[in-house]
Amino acid sequence: MKIKLKLFFAFLSIGMLSVSLGGISFIATEQMNDEYAFLIEHDLVVLQNAQKLEKLVVDAETGQRGFIITNDESFLEPYVTGIQEFTELMQIEKQLVSDDLSQVEKLVGIEKLFQKWKVEVAIPEIEATRNVELHDESHNVATLLQAKTGKNILDDIRSEFKEFILIENELNNKRYKQTLELESYVGVFIVIAPIIIVTASLIMGFLLFRSISIPISKLKDSSDGIASGKFIHLNVKGNDEISQLTESFNMMSKSIETSKTNTEKNYMIIKNQKNKLTEMKDALDEAALVSTTDVSGKILYVNDSFCRISKYSREELLGENHRILKSVYHSAKFFENIWKIISSGKIWRGNIKNKAKDGTFYWVKTIIMPIFDSHNKIKQYVAIRIDITSEKKLYDELNNTHIELAKNNKIIKQQSHELIQKLILENKLSASTAELQSEKKFTIQKEEFAAMVSHELKTPIFPIKMHCEMLKDPEMMGKLNTEQLESVNMIDKMASNLERLTGDIFDAQKLDMKQMQFNMKKFKLCKFLDDVKLEVAQLVQQKNISLTFNFDEVQIISDRERLGQVLSNLIRNSIDFVNENTGTIDIGAMKKHDKIIFYVKDNGIGIPLEKIPKLFRKFYHIDTTLKRKHGGTGLGLVICKGIVEGLGGEIWVYSEVGKGTIFTFKIPQQIIPEIHNDISNV
Repeated sequence: MKIKLKLFFAFLSIGMLSVSLGGISFIATEQMNDEYAFLIEHDLVVLQNAQKLEKLVVDAETGQRGFIITNDESFLEPYVTGIQEFTELMQIEKQLVSDDLSQVEKLVGIEKLFQKWKVEVAIPEIEATRNVELHDESHNVATLLQAKTGKNILDDIRSEFKEFILIENELNNKRYKQTLELESYVGVFIVIAPIIIVTASLIMGFLLFRSISIPISKLKDSSDGIASGKFIHLNVKGNDEISQLTESFNMMSKSIETSKTNTEKNYMIIKNQKNKLTEMKDALDEAALVSTTDVSGKILYVNDSFCRISKYSREELLGENHRILKSVYHSAKFFENIWKIISSGKIWRGNIKNKAKDGTFYWVKTIIMPIFDSHNKIKQYVAIRIDITSEKKLYDELNNTHIELAKNNKIIKQQSHELIQKLILENKLSASTAELQSEKKFTIQKEEFAAMVSHELKTPIFPIKMHCEMLKDPEMMGKLNTEQLESVNMIDKMASNLERLTGDIFDAQKLDMKQMQFNMKKFKLCKFLDDVKLEVAQLVQQKNISLTFNFDEVQIISDRERLGQVLSNLIRNSIDFVNENTGTIDIGAMKKHDKIIFYVKDNGIGIPLEKIPKLFRKFYHIDTTLKRKHGGTGLGLVICKGIVEGLGGEIWVYSEVGKGTIFTFKIPQQIIPEIHNDISNV
């Protein structure tokens, strides 16, 4: 703000303050006069009207009494007039005291009492007096007078008027005191107002003086500092002449100071950016194949990785088109689609099979993006590629392995079926000595075949599953698309099924050869059942069935892994044979004496009674329809029985067709390891 304007506004503020204080004094004085006028006019009228109303009540009563005594109709004139004027004046009085609800209510009460006197006393007595001459009912008049009803009501009216007047006098005194207080406040304000004006004038003068003298002093000190080589920036407040001079001085000082610092700063920025770009380029060159082309597709730049993988030198590539790397794997339409996408300003992502200079092929995961100029037109294309040849090769190998496993699985199933049929046929032959020897020989051959098949199948399972896990890890092999991930998951699932099948064959062989070993450890039953529940949780969730556990809190010494294998097999069987969405499976474990009793109960299709004794035979299925529907080798229950008996227990089953099945087994709570290292024949 300009200095002239500061002076102007200072005097203007003092003038406005004086006018404001004078106006306030005037308004306060006028308000005080109004209060006096209100006291004189309003309160006096209210009291006078109250006295008139009381007199009108007396006039009405006198006229009514005179008529009763004389039976002269002329006495009723003051009675009628008093009632009419009372009603009119009462309305006026209520308007006057409308600012005080208690007084209004008091007047309404008086009005009701007067109306009550009129209806219940005055009119009946007048009517009774008029009827005296006609019917000689003087006794009725006397009766009414003796009741003193009228006298009591009028006494109440007089009492109410007396109280009303008393309250109004108190209000009058209160208003008078408030007026006196206002008068004193106005007197004090009139005395203080000049003091406020003088004080404000002094403060404004002091502030105006400081706003001019202090900046001039700082400006002088800063000028001395520049002379000695020190650059001091002065804070600028306001826009008066001194502030403008200070701003100009700061700009001059700043231009001298920044001319040197800007040069150094810009140099450091350029150096840091150059280092970062170099680091980014080195990292990109190390990890990816990078190239740039013009809008026609002519190669303008390739990095070292591009040359190393393609086997072309940089001189051979620059100026050429990417068609130099084209293989016959992709169709012309494939490349037309790429060109259509990038020429429209979009980014293309995908995998391309290229041909190197030496005729070998390699796969690259590619991103091609357009680069725009200042007019938003494409000026170049940048392609970033990652060599995925090894991953692609691994994927193809896994896919071929998946196909081979499917073929082998089909062959194994056919051979297992033939063995089963042959075993059934042998069981039907007579029990002659020659036949028994032949059966024993066949059993040995079967066991040798099972051991050979199990070994040959189990050997490739581990690397297959390991490579599946590697492919599913995006940080190790890169992120797969949905179709690729589903294929890898299918391979992993089939490998797991094959692993379980191989394990069953191995366990059945160990049971036959009495070579199954048990690792006895102490563990808590609750934690053991939690692990079993976690193992089958995914199968339960897939069929949307109910799974409940009931168990005693006890500790047990047994083979935790083999015991879990038994429970898992029984639960998987129940999951296979219960209905989806409505199936229920209950698993329980309870202590009874020195035994632990386990059970697996379901509401599945049930097992016919005549087929229960055959359940624990090798390769047995209830019927071929169920075998085809639910799969399996027919070894699960045989292995369960062998493990339970190896742990010193026994297993049995109860079932009812259409209602469900309960598998139950019991084992000792504690087993001495030395006694149960071997297992008896199943």
